[in-house]
Amino acid sequence: TGEPTTGSQTTVDDGCPGHPSGDWAACQHGSMTDNTLCGWTAGAGNGKITCLSPSSGAFNVCGIRDCIDDCDCFAAPLTGTAIPSCEVVFGGGGTACVLYCVNGQQCPDGMECASGYCYWPS
Repeated sequence: TGEPTTGSQTTVDDGCPGHPSGDWAACQHGSMTDNTLCGWTAGAGNGKITCLSPSSGAFNVCGIRDCIDDCDCFAAPLTGTAIPSCEVVFGGGGTACVLYCVNGQQCPDGMECASGYCYWPS
């Protein structure tokens, strides 16, 4: 079929030579942020790990701040159809990797689409 497979999951080649280690995990418990839950390794690409939250609501997700393009983001999750994307999400034009769900894409199991991106409920 031309599509690589991972276990029983079929993945689509996104054209990236590789993605940084880490995951679109929850990174906040109550008022405490714990970026070690992201599984990110420094030096694996452009940017640095961050815990993202929408402007309203109690949601959070691991992301990579100061990304340059989509290949700087974690690989797509095994469930859902949300798209890993490097987007301008901070005031002043700052970028971060997010899971894009604006056009009906489905968030991974357990996550919710809020303000156009997938987050874990807090």
